[in-house]
Amino acid sequence: MNFLSYDQVRQKRRRAGAGFVMGAVLLTAAATCPASETDLTVMSIEDLMGIQVTSVSKKAQSLSDSAAAIFVITAEDIAQSGATCIPELLRMVPGLNVARIDSNKWAITSRGFNSRFSDKLLVLMDGRSVYNPLYSGVYWEVQDTVLEDIERIEVIRGPGATVWGANAVNGVINIITKHAGDTLGGLAFAGGGTEERTFAGGRYGATLAEGIYGRFYAKGNARDSYQFVTGEDAEDSWQTYRSGFRVDGSLAHSNSFNVQGDIYKGDLNQTVKLATLNEPYSRIDEDEVETEGGNVLASWTQYLSNRGQIDLQFYYDRARRDELTKNEESDTLDLEFKHHFALGKKQDLVWGLNYRYIDQQFYNSFWTILDPASSQSNLFSFFVQDEYTAIEDKLILTLGSKVEHNDATGFEVQPSVRALFSPQKNHKIWAAVSRAVRTPTRIERNSTITTIVIPPGDDVNPLPVPAAGGVTAYRDYDSQVVVAYEAGYRYLVSEALSFDMALFYNDYDKLRSFKITPVFNGSYGEVYNQFGNQADGTSHGFELAVAWQALDVLKFDLAYSFINENYTDINITWGSEAPANQFSLRADWKVNDSFSFDIWGRYVDNAACMYVGNPGGAYYTIDDYFTADLQITYHPTSNLNISLVGQNLLAESHEEYVQEFWSLPTEVERGIYLKATYRF
Repeated sequence: MNFLSYDQVRQKRRRAGAGFVMGAVLLTAAATCPASETDLTVMSIEDLMGIQVTSVSKKAQSLSDSAAAIFVITAEDIAQSGATCIPELLRMVPGLNVARIDSNKWAITSRGFNSRFSDKLLVLMDGRSVYNPLYSGVYWEVQDTVLEDIERIEVIRGPGATVWGANAVNGVINIITKHAGDTLGGLAFAGGGTEERTFAGGRYGATLAEGIYGRFYAKGNARDSYQFVTGEDAEDSWQTYRSGFRVDGSLAHSNSFNVQGDIYKGDLNQTVKLATLNEPYSRIDEDEVETEGGNVLASWTQYLSNRGQIDLQFYYDRARRDELTKNEESDTLDLEFKHHFALGKKQDLVWGLNYRYIDQQFYNSFWTILDPASSQSNLFSFFVQDEYTAIEDKLILTLGSKVEHNDATGFEVQPSVRALFSPQKNHKIWAAVSRAVRTPTRIERNSTITTIVIPPGDDVNPLPVPAAGGVTAYRDYDSQVVVAYEAGYRYLVSEALSFDMALFYNDYDKLRSFKITPVFNGSYGEVYNQFGNQADGTSHGFELAVAWQALDVLKFDLAYSFINENYTDINITWGSEAPANQFSLRADWKVNDSFSFDIWGRYVDNAACMYVGNPGGAYYTIDDYFTADLQITYHPTSNLNISLVGQNLLAESHEEYVQEFWSLPTEVERGIYLKATYRF
């Protein structure tokens, strides 16, 4: 076998092009080249089908041959979006519910169960899991990088547990940054506006030695506060600062390596409503959250003959968060081995081993108590997946499973069966059946969270003393389980038009539930809802992505999703009822070499959020809304871009989500900002 150097591979990729709209994928950029180097208006939709993704099977494969509902956000999509952070980019993905809680918080999920503390969506950045071990969710406000450095974001809707493990229940988001060899030279950007008050950053990439490339980046921003539904200032402005590096290279043509790291610090203001044992039994506080952390990741790939390779990866991640209701620190160490090889002419096998160690320190408050306060956990896993070509160019079958052992529930098995049928070159039909689990978190097994104090003599509290309420742990809390049935159809109508559809039916068991456990301790009562696994139910839905190159200079991208949820009792589950319908339409119009317009309209149906502070009941209704963003970009020279961006333009403000507790309903405000980007 003849091995290619990285430079040779990069040139071959550039000649072939990259990008694609298939498997719930909508691509409008070359995935491996900087956005400034590739003009996709000269590429047909058919040309965009050659992109290689890794999130479905932990190996490179064409999106057109992926038996999963996958959508890719490319570098060109990012440039055309006008977004300034990763959560806002995810709004273009069908099947994802992205809801902004306030200026610095988001609730993001796939196919239902949205929450500030969503726990069924696995998020990775360059193969490093960014979930918080306390509740298995993501603090989106600290997941950031220079957006121009992102090669693509691969989003799988549906279980990905067979290769990624527990918590990849309803989806996987894999954020992949560019190879350092693709970011040589300098880039600087700065801007500001009404909500994005000030931001600036830059990166510089260079050849460090023959075949070895590196880059360094730094960025910072200051964002304005939003407003409460009453019209008052929400006092939730925030500032973040981040820097990092990446080095890529090879020591021989048969191997490659990557070393990268980041550090960050943020000051996030918030207004919280906290329960107290004294009249009036609650108080409003302005809190400044301090968050900081860092990580380092190293990987090595050894290319073998017969299309095979061995991958080794190590990462260490440290995070700290300090706020009124809780203080937490966590250290994560992760080691992974993966082997990919061909077994004969018809079989392609991938298997791997993984070990993860998490050390978490927690500092209790009146509102959040963990017992024990500190913990150490170990996770061991093994996975294997075999892809079998049953009929050449027609039928591919994929069978695999992941076996994990965790400290809470022991062994968990998560298998899947997938099939991809190609009756004709431009038609792809796929189907899958998968089992995935969401393992217990420390919140469910070790916590007591106080969200409200009920006055004495209340209808809910007949005691002569106040009663504290909230949620409390169940020591034997078990894993939540889903069996998912999926099918999809991809159709390339012509070089300028493609359709991608996905259907799903999810059957859930052992969902989170609650039962009241009243206690009287002499000075005040305790009426906590204890976690349990008594809920179950189903959900089903439909997702559609369409890409249409109407003219050489005009392209439309449409995304639509529908979901229907039916659980045992919505009042005993924790989370929200997802918007039944979501619609997104993006238009990119390149007027000439100097001007381009990008318009993005979005509709989100009404929804219900669990909200402890709602006087009308446990759930708070969010009205449906329609909004639009507009970006006008001017290119005075080939190295300079100036963009004027308007966000949420159709109303002065609107609600998208309310955090479950300790929060007040907040509205997302209309904003406008100006940005200049210079490459050198």
